[in-house]
Amino acid sequence: PPVSPSGSPPVECVPQSVLACINDYSGYWPKCSPGQAKSNSGPSGYEFGHYCTQEWTDALNEVLADPVVDKCSDTEAIRRFLAQVAYETGYYSTVYQPADGGAGLIHMIPGNWQINAGDMDSLWPGQDYAGAAKSMGKDFFQTPAYGWRSVAAWFKTTNRVIGGCGMDLFDEPYETQ
Repeated sequence: PPVSPSGSPPVECVPQSVLACINDYSGYWPKCSPGQAKSNSGPSGYEFGHYCTQEWTDALNEVLADPVVDKCSDTEAIRRFLAQVAYETGYYSTVYQPADGGAGLIHMIPGNWQINAGDMDSLWPGQDYAGAAKSMGKDFFQTPAYGWRSVAAWFKTTNRVIGGCGMDLFDEPYETQ
């Protein structure tokens, strides 16, 4: 579970039930956690999975509480962040799009994977995210350990690959994200 920067008990910025509730809102996309009652299979052309489980939620909370992101108490930033990721992932049900090879919680195209992993290394030094991304490919972005950190790095710095961006999206309005 995520630990607060002070090393005290785990921090819960977002309960798992919130992610499941967001997913439940959509009748179009399949469930994002095995415990949900939804039974629809979702549209064809996607690879679906469960990306709002407790394991994924713990990784989200760890990132939000991390001093680099520091948004655990910022309800508006969390709302905007979760809304963008819900949009990108079919309400937390897919983190890979075979049509263009885009992967992760922010649907990142392969050409940006190494840039993003390098940004992760800059934000959280000593972890060799770039090496892991190079060896794992799309799977890197489909794991709780790397997935939420990847999207946080996108929000903080990697978004510069898009003309006119290059800003900390955590602090920008949803329309800018």
